[in-house]
Amino acid sequence: WDLGHREGPRNIPPLILEGKNFDRAFNDVYEFVEECREKGARVVFSFPPLRKDQYLKNKGGIDALAALLTDSLELKPIASAEAMAFPEEFFFDTAYHLNYLGVKRRSAILGNALSVYLNER
Repeated sequence: WDLGHREGPRNIPPLILEGKNFDRAFNDVYEFVEECREKGARVVFSFPPLRKDQYLKNKGGIDALAALLTDSLELKPIASAEAMAFPEEFFFDTAYHLNYLGVKRRSAILGNALSVYLNER
């Protein structure tokens, strides 16, 4: 945790919501959600942490993915993609790898979001 912040790859690839790889991934998620629901479990999801600039760059695709998951699987994120977009200083060495400050922030957001979700049920 004391390593702080390092230089590393910071850009994420564009989010493409079509093609063989996307279809396979979406079907895997669909099957997982259905299997969990058949067993009586409630399924929630959260977006991964992203650097704020990468979130803004990919906002259209991220919003389209959220709509697809909500409409097709009746899954609503417990926290918005924007809530998971953090400033550069919250990352360690890649666009996804949070440092100590980022982990603390994300954990607090997810804890609060889960609490809200469970209290609404």
